[in-house]
Amino acid sequence: MRLVSWFDDPATATAEGIAAAVGEAIRPTTRVVGITWVQSSTGLRMPVRAVAEVVRRANEGRSPGDRCLLVVDGVHLLAAVDEDGAGLGADVVVAGTHKWLFGPRGTGLIWVAPHVLEQLRPTFVSFIAGGGAVPLSPGGFLAFEHAFALPVAVALHEQPRTASGCRPGW
Repeated sequence: MRLVSWFDDPATATAEGIAAAVGEAIRPTTRVVGITWVQSSTGLRMPVRAVAEVVRRANEGRSPGDRCLLVVDGVHLLAAVDEDGAGLGADVVVAGTHKWLFGPRGTGLIWVAPHVLEQLRPTFVSFIAGGGAVPLSPGGFLAFEHAFALPVAVALHEQPRTASGCRPGW
């Protein structure tokens, strides 16, 4: 794993500069580029679409098993703006639900682009749709309060008065 700085100063960072830095950092052996939607320490919103295009170009000529995946930490994206992983060009978007979705702490969502599914091997069975992993007990128990609270948080955001407040640039 390598940690790479995409810019020197967030106040002067540009989408073009960040995308170029990502392109320069991708090697033939790079398998994952991870970025965050918004950097908590600076408030800088990363140019995910531009980075997705750079990753797409880096993947030209690579076999499916050698593809570089774009993984986005979307904790500040989920329910704050009307965006989704497919529209951003991401391969994987992960997000905790405790920020702008107002969901339970310790609960998260993972969105995976359909073309990436064959590259992944689940390590635990989904509580929603089984299959794809060998059942095991990682210890502990299912936090039922989280399972019950998450649909309520989603329903809140589906109400027109809530959804109308979530728009790009908000």
